[in-house]
Amino acid sequence: YKNELFWKGFEKFLISHLSAENYDVIHAQHQITTVPSANAGVKCSIPVVATVRDYWPVCYFGTMFSRMLDDCGLGCKDSMKVLPFKMLAKAYMRNNIKSKQAALKKCARIICVSNFVKGVISEGVAAENIRVVPNIMESVGGARKESDYVLYVGSVSREKGIFLLLDALKRIKNAPRTVVIGSGYLTDSVRNRVRKEKLNVELLGRLSHEDVIKYMLSCRVFAFPSLWHEPLSRTLIEASVLGLPIVATNTGGTPDIIKDKKTGLLADTKPGGFARKLKLILKDKRLRLAISMDARKIAMKKFSEAAVASQVEGVYKEALLA
Repeated sequence: YKNELFWKGFEKFLISHLSAENYDVIHAQHQITTVPSANAGVKCSIPVVATVRDYWPVCYFGTMFSRMLDDCGLGCKDSMKVLPFKMLAKAYMRNNIKSKQAALKKCARIICVSNFVKGVISEGVAAENIRVVPNIMESVGGARKESDYVLYVGSVSREKGIFLLLDALKRIKNAPRTVVIGSGYLTDSVRNRVRKEKLNVELLGRLSHEDVIKYMLSCRVFAFPSLWHEPLSRTLIEASVLGLPIVATNTGGTPDIIKDKKTGLLADTKPGGFARKLKLILKDKRLRLAISMDARKIAMKKFSEAAVASQVEGVYKEALLA
């Protein structure tokens, strides 16, 4: 009940603060502040805007892993720590989610970071009050110098699609070296499989952000095989801003970043489909160059601070008129 205890205290603080100062709009960021902000806004007659960056209005953990793994009912890996108290936990989590959804209904406007997130939460709130505004991408840059490897950056885990990538690489004759940056609960399994199947894969573990950027700038293709419904991947946005030729699975908010054959290639979540897109982009240098140019140009415009700030200001104006 840590959330509920915080909500009560923070709501009192907000009401006290809002009564002493003049504010036009309250902007609640994420689940921890949305409930108390919505309640305080109603009591103080101030419109509230809430930003939703993942799936907390429908999933206690905010991940929706259970939907991806087809074993809902507290079956996802995030719920393992509460399994000894499963029945009590389920009852508490249902009530917790109801409180969050009730709070969203009190908001004048809701910002979702992707169209997919909007679709997921729109069952519980009025869709006409939802606006899609992406995250701001911090400035990254550097000169690209294409090398010969495929790059994967992310958690070494089932939901991030590491096994999908390995299965796809097996289907590519003379597949280029693949560099995996990241760590996770499947690291040992992946290392054993790479050794057993003699795959041309190099596991580097976790690296500094600076070193990750260096590898990104030199890769031939950036692979994003996520099985999870990523709300809006910062890594994928960063890869686009850097102008990387990308092959990504068509899941979650990824289509908001990757336009197929324009700013990358979208693949299904089957090894054969992902392998076909990898082979296509690996053998076609003109395609890689065209995608690289368009990806960087569009991402720099869509996810820039100025573009996102302007959209948020527009939502504030709508909230004031609601």
